[in-house]
Amino acid sequence: MKKPLALLGCWVLASFAVRAGTLQLQPETVADLSRTPPVLLVHVANKGTDAARFVRAEAALGTLTVRSAPVASVGPGESVDFTLPLARLPSRPGLYQAAIRLRYADRLGFPYSAVWMADVSVGGALPADWAVGTLSEAAMAGRGTLSLSVDLLEGRRLPVTARLVLPDELACATPERRLEVQEGAPATAVFEVENRGARQGSRYLVFAVIEYVANGTNQTSVAGGLVSVEEPPYTVYRRYGLWLAASLALLMAFIFIQRRSGEPPGRPGPGQVSPCGRD
Repeated sequence: MKKPLALLGCWVLASFAVRAGTLQLQPETVADLSRTPPVLLVHVANKGTDAARFVRAEAALGTLTVRSAPVASVGPGESVDFTLPLARLPSRPGLYQAAIRLRYADRLGFPYSAVWMADVSVGGALPADWAVGTLSEAAMAGRGTLSLSVDLLEGRRLPVTARLVLPDELACATPERRLEVQEGAPATAVFEVENRGARQGSRYLVFAVIEYVANGTNQTSVAGGLVSVEEPPYTVYRRYGLWLAASLALLMAFIFIQRRSGEPPGRPGPGQVSPCGRD
């Protein structure tokens, strides 16, 4: 029997939902490294009431990116499976994170995306858990910030690399930072995030991957955060400004007419003389 390279039978994301109107896509991922070549198995179920169009999956592991062929439609109650082959694995044994990206569209063709992370264990290495992170939430319209705090659980100092993983609708100019975490002194990184097409009212899961070397093996931990997209202030003004201006004009006209109608009939205005020669 052929000895497997490694096997990860863990359901990474059992209840992650992506909502877009009446769309609700729920993905699950398994990394099966016993195959040749190793593969990532992505299962996507539509739990919503509308069909998702042009559904496709993408996996990024290190410098390797694998894309699936698109599926024309996944209707309500239906599911689809993608098999993403990993042509090569990292050379250093350890725990890695594959970024899985799901892209799809609604009935009008408006594009959406979602990301989540999948564990990939190479060479049977066990997690070291030397460093953990906490990623903040953010509410933004055009721009916002996400703050990552990294704590050291083992040792006195540890150099780490922190990488922000975002959906297509959000972007960061510098998504990767190098930090040095010391005992009792958490390291912090602030990421500037820009809205590049997210609709107002949308909420996106985002992730920070913390990577380091421990006992000669590569190690990773994941911190999850949430970005809520708010309505820009100028949109509120544009939506209600004309209505408020028209209402104010009508109110002023009403007050003017009321004041005019309150004057006694026949009363001469300024500079006028009454028929009797007197007021």
